[in-house]
Amino acid sequence: IGFEQRNPYHIYTVYEHIARSVDAIPPTIPLRLAMLLHDIAKPACCTEDADGRRHFYSHQKVGTEMARVILNRLRIDTHTISQVCTLVKYHDMDLEPSEKCVTRQLNRFGEEVFRELLLVKRADNAAQSEYAQSHTKMLDELELVLEKVLEQGKCFSLKSLAVNGSDLIAA
Repeated sequence: IGFEQRNPYHIYTVYEHIARSVDAIPPTIPLRLAMLLHDIAKPACCTEDADGRRHFYSHQKVGTEMARVILNRLRIDTHTISQVCTLVKYHDMDLEPSEKCVTRQLNRFGEEVFRELLLVKRADNAAQSEYAQSHTKMLDELELVLEKVLEQGKCFSLKSLAVNGSDLIAA
């Protein structure tokens, strides 16, 4: 509480940013926990440059481990812990609205987790400065590309292949 972020992307303290991002996400337990914990490591990872601008290098990685400890201490189930930690770890990941990027992320996360990650990025973005909120258009474009890839039925994982090992053995 009261920890100033001092950079052009954030106009709120870490606490205010977290509270606003929790408010901006759909009310499911994993999503709300992810937003509650996504920037928990910022004070621990804070560095300041010569101009007084703060940077939070590796806060996602450190935050993931802090979230895991906190959620285990609260006796949250392992599936939810895994889900929340994945969202915390990748909440700041750069994405581009291209079929290649979307297909790669669908392969990496699956459709459900990738959609949740987009919700997390959108809520995080909504709790930032107007300068940072310009990313909303990029998220809209990403969702359009996601729908296009899914509509085309493109293969993005072994599970989505039209054939499986049994089909190959039978052939």
